[in-house]
Amino acid sequence: MEEKYNGLKLAERGARISIIAYIVLSLLKLGMGYLSSSKALTADGLNNTTDIVASLAVLIGLKVSRKPADDDHLYGHFRAETIASLISSLIMIGVGIDVLYNAARSIIFFKSEAPDLSVVEGHNITEEIEMMLRSQFNIIDVVVHVEPEF
Repeated sequence: MEEKYNGLKLAERGARISIIAYIVLSLLKLGMGYLSSSKALTADGLNNTTDIVASLAVLIGLKVSRKPADDDHLYGHFRAETIASLISSLIMIGVGIDVLYNAARSIIFFKSEAPDLSVVEGHNITEEIEMMLRSQFNIIDVVVHVEPEF
């Protein structure tokens, strides 16, 4: 029985380490995702925050399962670890369903947007307009002014 308690203590240590690692990863990914405007990196950072919640559930379950047997629990509190695993898996299922829902929604309601033009592409378009105006109106020189939108 003592060996089982030692194993739970070791697992608790692992859960603490994973929580710290997930906190660091979340902060880095969310920060870099925000600074670089990367939706993928931000989503990954949010995924790591749900991992923190799941790991906290496991840590609490491990702490409770280390409690010794009492009048209400003659064989100890070992089932708390199983319940914590169930809660953790339900969190993961919930996140998976949310990701699946948002992915399906973006596929179904896909809205095409024209990408921003580069300077070279904008220059090429104005060159074509200038050549078209020169040939149609027999003009020697044409100046095309493009007003940027803000």
